[in-house]
Amino acid sequence: MPRRGKVPVFPDPAMIRDMTVLNAIGPVFLLMLTGALLHRSGRLCGDMVQTLNWINYWVALPALLIVKISAAPPDFAGAGRAGAVVGGCALLSLALCGPFIMLLKLKGPELGAFLQAGFRGNLAFLALPVVIYSAAADVSAQRAALGALVLGVVVPLYNLISVIVLLIGRHELGVRSIPLILRKVFSNPLLIGCAIGLTLSWGDASLGLLLSRTLSAMGAFSLPTALLCIGGVIAEMGLRGRVLPACAATMVKSVLTPFVGFLIARSCGLSEHEMIVTLLFLGAPSAVAGYVMAQQMGADESLAATSVMLSTLVSLGSMAVIVHLFA
Repeated sequence: MPRRGKVPVFPDPAMIRDMTVLNAIGPVFLLMLTGALLHRSGRLCGDMVQTLNWINYWVALPALLIVKISAAPPDFAGAGRAGAVVGGCALLSLALCGPFIMLLKLKGPELGAFLQAGFRGNLAFLALPVVIYSAAADVSAQRAALGALVLGVVVPLYNLISVIVLLIGRHELGVRSIPLILRKVFSNPLLIGCAIGLTLSWGDASLGLLLSRTLSAMGAFSLPTALLCIGGVIAEMGLRGRVLPACAATMVKSVLTPFVGFLIARSCGLSEHEMIVTLLFLGAPSAVAGYVMAQQMGADESLAATSVMLSTLVSLGSMAVIVHLFA
């Protein structure tokens, strides 16, 4: 009697016409949901989230960037094109914020928080995982390396603009603020990780098996824990008021900027990989790091927190559309 095969609990992806969107966005959503549930149950408390975020930011994500960039042939031209579009659209999004600022009459701490929520995306902790998950196995390393390179291009610009807009909100932008701006830009561990990876790639140097396995393990730790922490942070934040300006910032960040970015990217003739990385980076929600900076620099933290929560919910939809159309 012929042996019967096992019946799969879930459908085989090959039996379904297009699982790309589900496979790319599903893990992100489920990990964030798990983080939120763990926070609600008291298992993922605020102190633990802070510690995990610190480990991710200073250790695990830089390790991931070193491995991804050094392991694949660097596409500097592609990263430059994609990074230029992402960076240019970040500046353009500040202009898109203008009509909302006048309509809502935002000023002072509100202005700085609104501008940052409108342009700064959660690239390392959310967009990069979607970039990696959206790629087929045969091009995953290439797309991940391109995403890491673009991250290295854009992160310094994001830090620079963030500090400037928050200082503008406090009316403290001047010559004395230059050391603070430079420190925020060049002390970023993600930038350092990209620089190390590029150096290894340029020099055609190998990490060696010991370092490669160690850094790969650290990098594998970064993506799931980062998403768990985002879910925990969002559950802790909740809606803290300032809903109307937060909705406006979400409209700029998660809807208008990706659409304008698509028009610019298409006119620039970006390749398939460059296009998907660019649009996913532009479609990423407001960064949790922006909320932390708003707290530290005296901006409206309620507006920053609500913007992070709303834009994350909207961006999951916009990023799903991007993956469906371009991945």
